[in-house]
Amino acid sequence: MELFIVIAVYHKFCIGFHGNRLRIQCRLVREYLRRNQLATYLQSSLTKKQEHLRKLIKSASKREKKLEKAIISKANIHGPNMRQYYGILDGLGVARNAWFGNFNGNQARKVMTKTEKFDQLEAANASPRIRHLITSIKKLGNLQNYTAAKFLTEQQIEDVKALTEDFVKHMVENLGETNVTPKAHFILHLQEHAEIYKTLGLLSEQAIEALHALVNLIYSRASFFNKEDRDAWVMKYIFRQNIIKDMSKEE
Repeated sequence: MELFIVIAVYHKFCIGFHGNRLRIQCRLVREYLRRNQLATYLQSSLTKKQEHLRKLIKSASKREKKLEKAIISKANIHGPNMRQYYGILDGLGVARNAWFGNFNGNQARKVMTKTEKFDQLEAANASPRIRHLITSIKKLGNLQNYTAAKFLTEQQIEDVKALTEDFVKHMVENLGETNVTPKAHFILHLQEHAEIYKTLGLLSEQAIEALHALVNLIYSRASFFNKEDRDAWVMKYIFRQNIIKDMSKEE
């Protein structure tokens, strides 16, 4: 019962009236509970979310079919080299949206750890640049093996140094005209990072990625604030959510 009251208070005063300076009074809380407003709100919200999810699934299905047609059409337009390339990606289980050049982390991992599949490309036999690109991806895959969320031994840190130097040397000698992005440049500092923190994977931005969707969802709800206050409200909102979840856990 106490937890329910806390949630009710949170809902009414922290979500519903952020712009007001209301004081929490027992009479208001009792009235809120008597009317069962929280349950009504939750049921209404759940119904809306379910309907929204149904529409999203329907929309995603339609777009998937359109994408399928576009991919088939694109593959038919391109020559045998591109069709062979698409076939390799499909065999790796890489999602088809990646065929247009956008890979997520899992897809990139598959490509880097199974790069030998691309050796069968006929174009690689005729083009030195393609062979060098395949080799560079293999070398990145070797480095990627050291980015797991764990601490590295001194020997592994030395391995990172050797692999980094090998990758950079290959790029300079064979693909020197390639544009270097800031993220690619950071490869030069992998050894330094590993020596200081004894890890590559434990210190990254990946742990906070899951919060992006939540922040995007609630950010529009704070549109009545100016930009500076809105950011602060979002942080406080997430903090309150954590408190409620912690209080609801069984000891």
